[in-house]
Order: sequence, then structure tokens, then C-alpha cells
Amino acid sequence: MLSPWPIRNMAANPVAFNLTEDQVASAMSTSGIRKIWAMKKEQPGRIHGQVNVRQHQTVMRYSI
Repeated sequence: MLSPWPIRNMAANPVAFNLTEDQVASAMSTSGIRKIWAMKKEQPGRIHGQVNVRQHQTVMRYSI
């Protein structure tokens, strides 16, 4: 069962204002892929990240 509540709210760590949504999404996807996460854009402003290790799975949804 997926929790509907965020584990960590990053509102206190804003992204630089001069970056576009696509630049932020690209940076987040690149970072996730480097850490063996499968990343994909679900819709504008939302990224889905998933990692599988042995029989464990973590799924994250990021809102930009």
C-alpha cells in the first residue's frame, strides 16, 4: 500500500528561480538514474521514481 503523505517535504529547499521545469525534471531524473532508480515523467510537473533491490521496492512521486 502506498502512503498518500510525503515522507519529506522539500518546500524549505526551493529550486533556483532561473531554471525551467524541464531543466529541474532533467536534473532529478539524471540524479535518480545515477542511483539506479528508474525515472519517468508521469505528466507535466510530476516524476515517478522506482528502485528495486532484491525483493524490496520503493516508489516515489515528485511534484515540481
